[in-house]
Amino acid sequence: MKLAEDYILSTYQVQRVLQNTSHSEVALVRSSLDDKLYIRKCYETDKRTIFHELRQIDSPYLPKIQHLFFTDCTVVIEEYVTGKNLQEYIDERRILSKDLFLRIFDQILLALEVLH
Repeated sequence: MKLAEDYILSTYQVQRVLQNTSHSEVALVRSSLDDKLYIRKCYETDKRTIFHELRQIDSPYLPKIQHLFFTDCTVVIEEYVTGKNLQEYIDERRILSKDLFLRIFDQILLALEVLH
């Protein structure tokens, strides 16, 4: 199994590191197999329970988990979702109308409902 995991992980090349902390790293990676972008998350602690649960959820509000690896760290490869995050959207518009705020908030609540 280790050889298969090593091979799969070797097919993802880091494009850029998005976040790096003392306990985790998040990177944008490209697959050499399908030339698509993905997100790779590496955690120092064992997060297998939460990611096994998340992998079972099929929702348009959550990125799909492609691969999970548990060695000396937890490695997650998940779907890359293009677009702006909420902070970028707010910064761009400066002021959100009440209607737009309610639509955004409703989508956040729908995502939270899936996780609950």
